[in-house]
Amino acid sequence: MEEFTCLLYGQNRESSMDGLLAKPLRKIVGEDEKFTSKLKVDLARLPPCHPALKPNHRVALYKRADESILEKPNP
Repeated sequence: MEEFTCLLYGQNRESSMDGLLAKPLRKIVGEDEKFTSKLKVDLARLPPCHPALKPNHRVALYKRADESILEKPNP
């Protein structure tokens, strides 16, 4: 999944999300500066982080939200 995401963002030489995130973040923040809350960085422009690519239990619940759940007692 990580390699596919790297290909989507045009980074065919990268195979990990850490490398994919580091390059644009260094370009925005600068090589020697630290990332702080004072910097005005639009994080929506960055690729997703590694945990965001893992399957999420909550998403599975939302996908089944339109299905009714009937609880019937045993006779």
